[in-house]
Amino acid sequence: RLMRLFVTGATGFVGRRVLALAAQRRWSVVAVVRRGSSRPLSEAVEQVVEIDDLDDSTPWPTSALRKVDAVIHLAAHV
Repeated sequence: RLMRLFVTGATGFVGRRVLALAAQRRWSVVAVVRRGSSRPLSEAVEQVVEIDDLDDSTPWPTSALRKVDAVIHLAAHV
């Protein structure tokens, strides 16, 4: 079975590199991105979850967390 990752901050500097590595390994990714982000994503991305902001009032997209093997949290509240 292939690895499935949940990656917050997928369009950021580190996030894009994680996606590239996932693509090389043929892993699938659920990418969490800021709503309206227009940066292209890797072919590893199976699902995109858009959020307005990542703070205490933002509910986590729990349905997207189902059946993932690992969470890589790279998003920062700025």
